[in-house]
Amino acid sequence: MDDVQFKETINKLNIITRLLALNLVKDMKTQNEKILSLSSYGFTPTSIAEMLGTSSNTVNVALSRSRSKEKKQLVKKSTGSENNKQEIKIVEAQQIKVQEEKPNA
Repeated sequence: MDDVQFKETINKLNIITRLLALNLVKDMKTQNEKILSLSSYGFTPTSIAEMLGTSSNTVNVALSRSRSKEKKQLVKKSTGSENNKQEIKIVEAQQIKVQEEKPNA
């Protein structure tokens, strides 16, 4: 397999992966549910935006709001246990990662 064939194969696999992912979220009622699911499958905000026909800013806002809501819920139920503190640190790390993935404007 030469380089061109390899790139074509990778492109086809990417298309198939996206179609399968869209099939998994097609019955979800809201765009936010779709965004969160696709993100949990490992798709980047840019890829999610392309698949759903929206802007990457919309996707980033939905993800950020979801993480903020999750963090507030963790803080609210937190009784100072080490597990809850660890969960909060994970959510904060995810928020930092999203900020780092955003393209420079």
